[in-house]
Amino acid sequence: MSPAGRDGVQVWTTLDVNTVFTNYKIESHNNNEITVEVSAESLARVLRSAVGALEVMLRLGKRDREPLLSWSIAMTSQNGTRLDVVQELVVRILRASELALIVEPMCPTPDVYIVMPPLSEMHAMSELMRTLSSYVSLSANQQGTLKLSLSDQHVEGSACWFQLEHPQVHTQANDNHASNTSPDAFHEVHISMKAMQNVFSCASMAKSTVACICAGYCVVFYVYISGASQHRSIHQTNGPQQVRGVVNFKFKFHQPEAVSLLR
Repeated sequence: MSPAGRDGVQVWTTLDVNTVFTNYKIESHNNNEITVEVSAESLARVLRSAVGALEVMLRLGKRDREPLLSWSIAMTSQNGTRLDVVQELVVRILRASELALIVEPMCPTPDVYIVMPPLSEMHAMSELMRTLSSYVSLSANQQGTLKLSLSDQHVEGSACWFQLEHPQVHTQANDNHASNTSPDAFHEVHISMKAMQNVFSCASMAKSTVACICAGYCVVFYVYISGASQHRSIHQTNGPQQVRGVVNFKFKFHQPEAVSLLR
C-alpha cells in the first residue's frame, strides 16, 4: 500500500504454511506462536542464497542468549556433490504486547477494485516511463479500464488496458459509494515510480493481482501467488476498445529538451 504523496510501501503477506513447509514444529507459551523481527535486507540475502537448494531447514535458537534464525541449506556443487551451507540471522523475539501494536493500517473504502493485467506487462510499460518521470498515476473505472500514466511539466504519456475483470466485493459502505459514482468515472492515485517498481517485482510469482484504489489517498495491491493464473493472453494493439490489452501508449512533449531523454 502506498499513501499518496509518500514513497513508502507497506507489505502484509499471508502464506499457507503447507505451501512453504513440508514439516514443522513450533512450541511456545503464546498459543504455540513465535513472532520474530528480522531485517528485510538480511532475509532477502539468505533467500537468494537458497535459490535452487535441494532442502532448506530453519531452526530458531540462541547464541550467547541472542536469538538466531539458523538456515541449513543443502546445495549441489558444480561436480554434483552435496554441499551444506549454514546461514544465521540475528532476530528479535516480539512479546505479545508488542505484536498487538502491529496492525494493518486503516484506509478509506476503495473507490474501485480491479483485476490487473499480468504485472510483467505493466512492468515493461513502467520501464519506458521510468526514465521520464519519478511519479506515475494509476487509475481505473468500473467498466474494466485501467490506466498507467505519467504527467509532469515536460511530458505526458499513458498505457491503457480494457475489459479487465472486477472482483465481487460487497460492503455496505462500498455499495453506497458506488451508487453515487458514474461507472465511466476514473479514480486516480499518484505513486512514486520506485514504489510501483517494487510492486512489479512480484511479477515472476504473481498468479493474479487485484488493485484497490482509494482516490487521492492510496492503492492497495492484493498479490496472489498460489492457484491457477486468471489472466488470458494480452497483446499490444492499436485496434478498437473491444480488444483487451494496451491500446494507447503515446508521449506528448511540451519542451524540446525532453526529447533527449529517449536517446
